[in-house]
Amino acid sequence: MEKVYLNNSRVIKSSISLAFILISLALIFLGINSPVSGYELSIYSSIPTFWVLIVAATSIGIVVTVYQIYCENYQYFWFAYLSLILGVLTILFLPIVRGYFLYGGNDPNAHLNNAISIISSGQISNNYYPITHILGAMLVEITSIRPETVIKFLPVNFSILFMIFIYFLSTQVSSKKEYSILASVASTTLLFSYYHITAYPQALSLFLLPFILYLYFRSSYPKITSNANFASYKTILIILLLLMPFIHPVTSIVLIFCLIIVEVTKSFLNRSLGLQSKITLNLVLISSITFILWWSSFSLFTAKLEDTYSWLLLEEASEIIPRTEEISPVLEMGIKNTIFLSIKMYGPQMIFGFLSLIALVLIFINFQKKNAEYYNYYITSILFLTSSITYLLIFLSQGVTTVGRLLGANIGAWITPILATFTLIEVLNKRKSCLILVTLILTFSFTLGAFSVYRSSYIQQANWHFTYHDSSAFEWYDSHHNISAISVIGSPKGRVGGSFWGWGFGAIPPHFGYHNHSEMLGEYSSEDTMMLLGESREKLILNDPTLRNSTLLGTWALLEFDETDFEKLDQDRSVNKLYTNYEFKILMVKKV
Repeated sequence: MEKVYLNNSRVIKSSISLAFILISLALIFLGINSPVSGYELSIYSSIPTFWVLIVAATSIGIVVTVYQIYCENYQYFWFAYLSLILGVLTILFLPIVRGYFLYGGNDPNAHLNNAISIISSGQISNNYYPITHILGAMLVEITSIRPETVIKFLPVNFSILFMIFIYFLSTQVSSKKEYSILASVASTTLLFSYYHITAYPQALSLFLLPFILYLYFRSSYPKITSNANFASYKTILIILLLLMPFIHPVTSIVLIFCLIIVEVTKSFLNRSLGLQSKITLNLVLISSITFILWWSSFSLFTAKLEDTYSWLLLEEASEIIPRTEEISPVLEMGIKNTIFLSIKMYGPQMIFGFLSLIALVLIFINFQKKNAEYYNYYITSILFLTSSITYLLIFLSQGVTTVGRLLGANIGAWITPILATFTLIEVLNKRKSCLILVTLILTFSFTLGAFSVYRSSYIQQANWHFTYHDSSAFEWYDSHHNISAISVIGSPKGRVGGSFWGWGFGAIPPHFGYHNHSEMLGEYSSEDTMMLLGESREKLILNDPTLRNSTLLGTWALLEFDETDFEKLDQDRSVNKLYTNYEFKILMVKKV
């Protein structure tokens, strides 16, 4: 028996060492090939060797951890977990290492500018999500790091904290070590798409949910916690509940409903088990009062209350149905392609969601047998159902919330790593031969998540790379927009500038207008027009066969263009260059 244990230890140590070696090689390769000089069409095809190495390393970490559970040898778990965390960190830090100004569109730019505004003025005005911007401003002041770098750090750090918090929460849900170990592995799957790398307050608040519920569990059982620690857990929990509406109100609403339903459920469960039963709503009141204060502070109370009332009565449904313009291009792909695209983009959520539904059935069956061992898992199941249903209802009531945000920042998915782990452990306990199946599920989920974080031709979209050249062009325009142009038009990526200076400009017409006018745009212009054009990026997209025929580019590329249009623009005597750099041009079309 001792010989077998030693052999297992050797296999585990050798595998972990190999994982760290592969991560080191990936970092060396990444350092040699970074930063990029201009717009990067795909972060995957640009550095394929890096992705092979990093996926191999994380796969080894997953295999080793599952194998330790199988062998009941947890001596080297933390080393395997560290290799997974390092692998995830390396993936999420790519925009910083590759030299991106930012990753994403208007929202990250808007949050960056809000943080800069706080730094320069020291004031917060009409700020719906002040905590994110205050945190960004504080980190800039403390570290003297550039603001855009701090904004890129925030979602990465919160993503890693989410993974650690899942481990903490799993230790409260189950006392069995294998559950918390496998849950920590499952948490490294990148469930939330690009929200892991873009500074969205909703995503940051979502990543805090495991910690809040961990504190809730710890503060709910004073008998197993010392008085000093109990008070500390309760204090931190109350502080977070007070801050939550100012991080993001949607998550705060979901949390309020979760606390209500959980308290009622606990009372019901305690009665069924013959335990003392009472409902405590102090935390619910704290959360609700703070949310109402946030709501009323922006003069939203009356209008939003009327909207909610109308929605509940099914009135004016046409005005509050979620927008569909982002769905129609997907449906044009056909059912088969739409299914494959959904798996590529949201596969990890689908897999973990399916495993969680299986867990719900197993947990409810076991709890019907009065098995108190499943008490906390039953509570966890209620949290999953409440989060999912509440978030869906909020989405249906908001006409401006995109389907992409519903799926990408799906608040209902935050607890699926724990419930999915329950199913996988149950399968592993029934048949040890399922070791390979469990490993394949986790490895496949991680790989799908890694390749859905960044937009690429893999999912028929252009990279959301916002370059320093783009930023320089927007800053130049911001300081020179008083030039005598009557109107301003911009390429789709130029619409990111809306977060810099507003939305007072339109889109560049198809073929720049040359399909109607053969030589000079100025001859047919009714007014002087300034044109913002990310030419280098647009040409790369046009020359990519997958993206050229994609229906999903939307506002991220000029679709009805070809190379001859750019040649005509260069030769047009009515078009003057006001500003140009490696990536971006600002042109003036003079009325002739």
